[in-house]
Amino acid sequence: RSHFGSSFFLAREYLARAAMQCQKRTDVSYGNPVIAKFELEKRKKLHRQRLQSIKCQVDNKPPPAQPHLTTYGRDYFAKKKTTTEAAFNDLKMIQSIAQTMTRRFDLPDRSGAASLNRDARKRELFRITADNHKLMDRLEKLRHLWASNNCCRTH
Repeated sequence: RSHFGSSFFLAREYLARAAMQCQKRTDVSYGNPVIAKFELEKRKKLHRQRLQSIKCQVDNKPPPAQPHLTTYGRDYFAKKKTTTEAAFNDLKMIQSIAQTMTRRFDLPDRSGAASLNRDARKRELFRITADNHKLMDRLEKLRHLWASNNCCRTH
């Protein structure tokens, strides 16, 4: 609020209080403010009791289950159709696997002359493999040249 707004609000509140001091008896229906307050509390209490005892005039409960309608309803036939299709697809898959497993496997005969240097290439591959094995054995049996303890002592 601005400064002007807050002072206006305070002035209005002061005027309201001054008016209430003059008109103290006009806000009661019994001529006595104590009896009026008592009657008002009594009416509020009765009103709260009535509100608590209210019952709904409209039936808002969920409808009762009707299993006789759902057993052979749309859901039943849709479920039955999907189950049947899944079983049929499984059967087709099993048949195709069985057909693939029982198929004869024939290598086609080599056409043309055999390679003249096949044996030489084979011997060279065996030699390379043996050399690789020897190198691997040497690497596995290799010992450290410099121990870490010696390194720490000399440093």
